[in-house]
Amino acid sequence: MGKKNTANRFLKAVRDALTEQQASEPELARFISALNGALKARLGKSPGPPQDLAALAHLQPLLDAIHDGATPYGDALAKVASAVDWYVCYPNLPDRHLAEGMLAAHVCGPAGIVQHEGFLATYFLLAPEIDYPLHDHLAEELYFVASGDVAISKGLDGDLIPRTTGDAVVIPSGMPHRLKTGKAPVLLVAVWIGEITCPVFWYERSETSDAWRRFHQPRGMEAFVSG
Repeated sequence: MGKKNTANRFLKAVRDALTEQQASEPELARFISALNGALKARLGKSPGPPQDLAALAHLQPLLDAIHDGATPYGDALAKVASAVDWYVCYPNLPDRHLAEGMLAAHVCGPAGIVQHEGFLATYFLLAPEIDYPLHDHLAEELYFVASGDVAISKGLDGDLIPRTTGDAVVIPSGMPHRLKTGKAPVLLVAVWIGEITCPVFWYERSETSDAWRRFHQPRGMEAFVSG
């Protein structure tokens, strides 16, 4: 099967999984429309040689969990994972566990195997015991849990809510959000619509008050978009 067909199967699988949830979550409609539009995009770049990334050791068990027929989208999502370039999202973080434990891979977007300038669909792999701090961006985002479990919060002081395989979570434009894994890794599909070339801003709480400081990560999700 060619790369374009493999990518299109992936896009259709995510679209169909979201469509099943649309009746109860109308905000998914914008992402479903974007996924449909991406099916018409042209073939993009070819993947490079595999990189030696420690967190990729978690990928195959996560793919095996969805490739066994337990989910209708498992085969499509598993096959495209081997056709994309994986990279470290934030290579310059001083916390090496955090830096090396967050990987992304473009399926559709400016640097995807399917090229699209106004839409982004990527894999997002988080290793065990990862706490991706509060951050925000102008792009509206969807997290679709492809395999595993993750807790996601919305808002500066929002509670971390457990999410599992098949769940979809919409993050409105500009809303701070946080992701946290437990003792097992998780594989997400992250979809961006709107301002997909926007920077990402992180938050940290002041040591002397309850106020939050918002700051720009110099090597942030610009890499998520540009590869």
